[in-house]
Amino acid sequence: MQTVKGLTQFVSHWYPSWRHDKVKELYERFGVDENQQLALLSKGTKRKLSFIHAIAFDPKILLMDEPTSGLDPFAWRIMMDEVIAYMGSGDRTVLMATHIVDEVKRLADYVAFIHEGKLLGCYEKDVLLDEWKSLWIEPHIHDFTPLTGVVAIERQGNGTSLKLTSRYSQQTEQELQRLGVQILHTQAVELDEILGYLTKEKIGKVG
Repeated sequence: MQTVKGLTQFVSHWYPSWRHDKVKELYERFGVDENQQLALLSKGTKRKLSFIHAIAFDPKILLMDEPTSGLDPFAWRIMMDEVIAYMGSGDRTVLMATHIVDEVKRLADYVAFIHEGKLLGCYEKDVLLDEWKSLWIEPHIHDFTPLTGVVAIERQGNGTSLKLTSRYSQQTEQELQRLGVQILHTQAVELDEILGYLTKEKIGKVG
């Protein structure tokens, strides 16, 4: 088991559903040399090999912990494509721990937040992205803090406009309309910003 090929052969013995053709395909896609010594593998190549072994037997559940750590952008895209293809091939589940927001946006249906070993909450990703919005309005005499869903208020452009960040944007828009406040434009809140707000909120409640 001193080479990539030797380790792969050893691992394959434990899985009757092992797909040798898939392994060969991924060796080529990732540029992994099956004759390379294991002791000489880079961190990125080790990640590639671990992923190949994890997906080669066509599991029902794929568990991954920071799988793209150490990968170059080209290998990262290949892995993302492979995971997406895996999820689309039938009744499959992927459970992945990651700090990379783009991976969450590309892959996740549900997002669970963990802080210092505690589960802070689980959310449907598309619902988060649909509900959270930033709304720009003209400065007004009203105090907008009590509005439903508003989590932050910022003055923009030397005070010429206000930016409201809302977790329930539809309700916030309706309340602004009832107050006669014109909404200049709206914009979706980026997922990493949403995570930041939710994490602060949950940590505050836990504390």
